[in-house]
Amino acid sequence: MSNHNRRSLIAGGTSLITVGALASLTTVGARDDDSAEGELELSISAPDSVPVREGYADFLVTVTNHGDDPVSVPVVLEIAHIYDELETLELAPGESGNAYTSIEARSLGSGEHDWTVTADGEVETGTVTVESHEEYDEDREDLELTVHLLDGATARIQDGETTTRIGCDLTVFNHDDDPVSADGSFEIAGEREPISVELDGRESEYISTTVELERGEHEWTATIGDETETGTLVVIC
Repeated sequence: MSNHNRRSLIAGGTSLITVGALASLTTVGARDDDSAEGELELSISAPDSVPVREGYADFLVTVTNHGDDPVSVPVVLEIAHIYDELETLELAPGESGNAYTSIEARSLGSGEHDWTVTADGEVETGTVTVESHEEYDEDREDLELTVHLLDGATARIQDGETTTRIGCDLTVFNHDDDPVSADGSFEIAGEREPISVELDGRESEYISTTVELERGEHEWTATIGDETETGTLVVIC
């Protein structure tokens, strides 16, 4: 499963550190006092390049509220086939907040990838290069399956109810330049949801399913073509 971890913090809080060093770091979007003043300042720290093997593209987004009123700022990152709503920052006047995400390089694939970060109308763009590795590129599977459901995740049944509805989301990405079609399924608690994709080269498809689960530990299995991911979901009262 693609390793895609997210953490956030408000300036002045405890720093959070994740594995995966930045390579050739770039910071964009620093405030220019000579430019027209806006209420929000947006800056991003991101790598210029990462290795495709065991590499991570780490994005640290900092938003500062220079206005006189509190603001709620949604932060979104777009890169390759990924659209990621990182965080909604609640900022008092003069306060800064950070949103952080780390994307596994192999989920992007070798080559240059343009990225865009938006924060309530403020936009910054850049490019990260995933450096190729001949052996990896030769062994790479055409399809990559990502299940947006953490192994061992917990869901709670509301008071007065006996079941809860859980959204199970998947992304299938075609690493190849040629079109591909594949079938698969998502299975949990005895229920099987068929999956079928037809993807052009370097295209992805986002698949969303909903299941109703009783209390207990439920094993799930997702497959597409030859790719399989498994995990558990725990439902509690």
